[in-house]
Amino acid sequence: MVAVIVILAFFYLGAMVRKNKIEIKYALPWGFMGCVILILDFFPGIIEEMAKISGVGVPINFIFFLGFCFLLALTFTLSVLVSDLSQKTKTLTQKIGILEEKLESKEKTEKHD
Repeated sequence: MVAVIVILAFFYLGAMVRKNKIEIKYALPWGFMGCVILILDFFPGIIEEMAKISGVGVPINFIFFLGFCFLLALTFTLSVLVSDLSQKTKTLTQKIGILEEKLESKEKTEKHD
């Protein structure tokens, strides 16, 4: 069941990329996570072994921990991107304001001449 859901999600993600609804650089982490989920679905012993090595008593708790780490990393990455876009928007707004001021002053000088 998990494999079917992940494969359907891959098709949906591919359709979103083709329709330019999501850029490939933002789709890649989701694709990577889907691959990890498929591997863990086909080989459940891996997660049990990883849980045992890390000292987690119940493998499902380790899965939740991995999901939390993935979402935390994704949130941090998106925060950095939003911050960058915010700075670029501020700079662009300032440049537009300067250009409008120059245009208005040029129009005023042309009217007086």
